[in-house]
Amino acid sequence: MKSTIDRLIINSPYEEPAHYWSYDRETRFFTLKDKTKSEFLDEWVKAANQHGGSCVWKWSVSKDPADVAEILEKADEA
Repeated sequence: MKSTIDRLIINSPYEEPAHYWSYDRETRFFTLKDKTKSEFLDEWVKAANQHGGSCVWKWSVSKDPADVAEILEKADEA
């Protein structure tokens, strides 16, 4: 674990980042993450759905708040 970032990660503005730094507020350390956020979301949703419960989890990405209603409607239809 590192308390400072010793190198920058340069990502394309046209693709989802393959690596990023994650900061833990409690330990005050940075950790280099290799998975994309969508891979983390896939993993989390799969685990949440396997756990069971009263609902089924899905995920989507919106870059414009105006898109959220349409995304929710599509998720409800599926």
